[in-house]
Amino acid sequence: MSTFKKIMPIGGGGVVNTENFAPITYTGNSASGRSITGVGFQPDLIWNKQRNGTTGHNLTDSVRGVTKSVASHNTNAEFTQSYYTSFDSDGWTFNNTGINTSGETFVSWCFKAGGTAVSNTDGTITSQVSANQDAGFSIVKYTGNGVSNATIGHGLSSAPEFVIIKSTSNAHNWFSYHKDSRIGQSGNPEDGYMLLNTTSNDNPANSPLMFNSVAPSSTVLNLASYTEVNGSSKQFISYCFHSVSGYQKVGSYTGTGTTLPNTITGLGFQPRFLLLKNSTGVYEWVIKDSERGASNELYPNDSTAENGKSDVSNITFNSDGFSVTAADGATNQNNATIIYLAIA
Repeated sequence: MSTFKKIMPIGGGGVVNTENFAPITYTGNSASGRSITGVGFQPDLIWNKQRNGTTGHNLTDSVRGVTKSVASHNTNAEFTQSYYTSFDSDGWTFNNTGINTSGETFVSWCFKAGGTAVSNTDGTITSQVSANQDAGFSIVKYTGNGVSNATIGHGLSSAPEFVIIKSTSNAHNWFSYHKDSRIGQSGNPEDGYMLLNTTSNDNPANSPLMFNSVAPSSTVLNLASYTEVNGSSKQFISYCFHSVSGYQKVGSYTGTGTTLPNTITGLGFQPRFLLLKNSTGVYEWVIKDSERGASNELYPNDSTAENGKSDVSNITFNSDGFSVTAADGATNQNNATIIYLAIA
């Protein structure tokens, strides 16, 4: 397991983890063999998006290998690309211009898991897991067996509170679970799902197709037999997160509409990354980060350029949380439950 290295940010306002997550921005130059440094660790997951154009969201991880990517804005199966030649001790090295096109601007959200994946036999399905227990993050690869109530080990020390699952071998939706997604609605979050690649909400009409109405445990995820999360002989990748004091928070808040600002506190840190979704209403997923500035946003379910939607959300990062300063439905619909993943 890694040990946090934390520093006080300029101007105060909580500690900043420098060894488990980093948002990196850069401008492409089309140079093959170009290295990006300054990440502070060797990333195990790089989530990349073009800022000033429609080159989509590409998620590449060390478990599947640096030549394999999946795109959060569509249902496509994993594809082979030549974006990277390697993930390095302080960043990565490019192979070609796909996400390094000259003059174009990009952001890469870099996550540290546990390096080389290990076999995990905690579940009825053996999984390949790269887990950073200190940071509450793991990457899980598995082959479905089509059996209801199948389980897979996730490698973390606590139950995951936010989980994303994608078939890499087939064109299927991105299924997600969040512990707070059904606050104010009937049923529990494990009774339904949200789709990362769409604007869909989590509502009682979403039947228990993902976790078979069994919440994640400290060792395993439960899976239904549904083909999109556990199809027999199909390949899947899952990203799992849970709250870690002073570093990562999986939580939610209630939208206030035009009563502003809506200030969310109690995170225990100043966010550098914020993923948001209105789980009550049908709105975009939204990503904010400190590197681009909290006034700018991108949308995991859409390849649109930065701030390309009409519902740009005004948010500021505070020393112990964040404030929503607009009535935008995606992040502050009145009385709606807005779920989030925040990382220092």
